[in-house]
Amino acid sequence: MDSDNEELEDFPQRRTTRKMAKGKGMPICLGLCFSCCLLTCAVMVGLAFLLKVEEEPLIDSQVRERMTIRNGSALYDQLQHPGLPLWKSFYFYNITNPVEWSEGKALPNITELGPYSFKENRTKYIQFLTEEELHYNQTKYFHWDGNKSYPNATPNDTICSINIPMVVAISQEENANFFLREGLKALFSIKKAHMYICHKAVDLAWNYTDALVKELHSLGKYPRTYVNIQVNGSTNDSQISAINTGGVDITKLGELIQWDGHHTYLDTWPEGQSNRANLIRGNEGLFFRPLLKEGDPLTAFIDDVQRSFDLVYTGKVKHLNTEAFRYRVDNSTFQSAFNNPNNAQYGSWNPDGLIYLGPTQYPVIPVYGSKPHFLDGDPTLRDCCTGMTKPDREIHDITLDVEPTTGANIQVKQILQINVQVNKSKHFDQTEKLKGYNFNDGNTLYFPVLWVSEHAELTPEFQQYLDDQGLSEVQLVREAAPILFWVLIAVGVVCAVISALSCVGYVVRARRRMRGSDQERVPLLYPPQTTN
Repeated sequence: MDSDNEELEDFPQRRTTRKMAKGKGMPICLGLCFSCCLLTCAVMVGLAFLLKVEEEPLIDSQVRERMTIRNGSALYDQLQHPGLPLWKSFYFYNITNPVEWSEGKALPNITELGPYSFKENRTKYIQFLTEEELHYNQTKYFHWDGNKSYPNATPNDTICSINIPMVVAISQEENANFFLREGLKALFSIKKAHMYICHKAVDLAWNYTDALVKELHSLGKYPRTYVNIQVNGSTNDSQISAINTGGVDITKLGELIQWDGHHTYLDTWPEGQSNRANLIRGNEGLFFRPLLKEGDPLTAFIDDVQRSFDLVYTGKVKHLNTEAFRYRVDNSTFQSAFNNPNNAQYGSWNPDGLIYLGPTQYPVIPVYGSKPHFLDGDPTLRDCCTGMTKPDREIHDITLDVEPTTGANIQVKQILQINVQVNKSKHFDQTEKLKGYNFNDGNTLYFPVLWVSEHAELTPEFQQYLDDQGLSEVQLVREAAPILFWVLIAVGVVCAVISALSCVGYVVRARRRMRGSDQERVPLLYPPQTTN
């Protein structure tokens, strides 16, 4: 009986001892909880930042592998035979009252006719290839495409336009001596030449000739025996050109190093012999450097006008299932040198909206480029004639849509209007009696001849080519990497919170149990003894 009483008396003590033993394990569990918390955070955050650090090198390596120009690569084959279909479309300003206008009886009335579209076949002939440079020459041939032309259009449609060779001859001889001027007047009379000419659309688009042109050429008053605004079977590209392969620096992929036999500089612009005007810079416009970011500027070299154009980012667009960055030509390009002194190097001493193209011809011809319908130009330029509608930016602006991962140009609208400067002459009645904008004040008129659109549209076949180059894989990495980064961070934070809450819960529970051990109750059958 005494032993039983002793065992009952020792029972509370044993319970307290066991609880104290359990309490000694609390620091171990607490340490494990904190270690788990720190380890989880470190692993998740470490993986996230490792992904962030390795994201660009991973994408860069994929793009470099696929996009560098080397023998046998897909881009090497694309350069020789581009898969993106290209067209050149002509919109003519047809003079509907040529006789009345040339006789000084009325303002010229024009009607826009077009498009007259020609499919472009462009071939590059590779001369040699190094790690950094690809040297080639190329040809461009254009074939009539009735499906892309306006309904019922034929290449044999008759178009009436201004007589460019006559304008050039009058401009050259305006300040010549009396005998030269009279001789030129006699030539006009003998050849029955007028201020207008009427030819087939296909001839006006590429080249035409007549008796006056041949005679002016023989007298040294015109550079060729024919008139050509555009070239079919481009002899201008017969000299060697070179572009960067991206093999050393992928950000320079496609940049022109040499064009048409010219190294670094052209000799086109007389007021810019060794400066930015004659500098060969930018890409030829069919593709640019890969891995573009929003807002990145681009530069395109347009061989038809022998100069570079700065392009500015304007937003995102989508063609089929492919997202692209849209670029437009910087508006400062078409500002007058009076308002933008930087354009003095191009000789653009003209109203806003025009660029001088005379030096691209030899001898110099008073030809000016603009956007169609004089978009972004001085509004009075449209007063040159009746019938010209107001410009529409969606139709008449220059745009290039570039897929940012590969740098491929998936939709192109390289547009330029050709205008001839006509000065009112004191000695030649062919221009002296003309009516037109500012002519009554004895000034200048810029007569619109046509506008040309070199354009391309993304096709399912070319989209498949982009996917074959790993576009979908690279896009997946670019799109998934930021999401995965934040997922890892979020998982790390959640694990850390759970671990921390577990530690807090354990501590709270342990403390409650410890407080309970200090206030251990004695069984009711054996209350504590009190002393008197």
